[in-house]
Amino acid sequence: ELTEMGMLAEAGALAFTDGIYAVGDSLVMRRALSYASTFGLLIVQHPEEPALARGGTMNEGEVATRLGLSTIPAMAEVMMVERDLRLAELTGGRYHAACISTAEAADAIRRAKTRGLHVSCGAAVHHFALNELEIGEYRTFAKTTPPLRSEEDRVAIVEALADGTIDVIVSDHSPQDQESKRLPFATAEPGIAGLQTLL
Repeated sequence: ELTEMGMLAEAGALAFTDGIYAVGDSLVMRRALSYASTFGLLIVQHPEEPALARGGTMNEGEVATRLGLSTIPAMAEVMMVERDLRLAELTGGRYHAACISTAEAADAIRRAKTRGLHVSCGAAVHHFALNELEIGEYRTFAKTTPPLRSEEDRVAIVEALADGTIDVIVSDHSPQDQESKRLPFATAEPGIAGLQTLL
């Protein structure tokens, strides 16, 4: 559902998001971008296609296969970013991908910027400092959302930072208490302490 963006903008709101939940419905996102554009407001998205990510615990690939863990494919991020970029182009809306973690998402945003779209993105410190190998033997402290990706993706995020594709570095600071992390990997809460690294 859309909120009363106009009234909230009058009260000082500058951007709108559903936090760590992606807006999966394309029509809702189209309307949100269109409505926000009439007030010059920003729509911030958690770039992850919900159906592809549902039940996943780590990046899809060899490491997940070896550990026998359910996965969140890189394509879940790429599909959402590419869909949203098309909607931003259609509506003229301002769009921010909150926390990208894949090479293909960075490439899509880079191309959108060259076309003059009003888009931006951020990357979390752990997505350019760590990769999926940090999970090792089910280390739940490395369970994040979006998940830690391949080394190739990590390097691509570094390159996107260097060339200005990524506009902001974020901590994505979401530490969990020990009881939430000292569980089997599949049931442990996602989240990592990122504030210290950011600083």
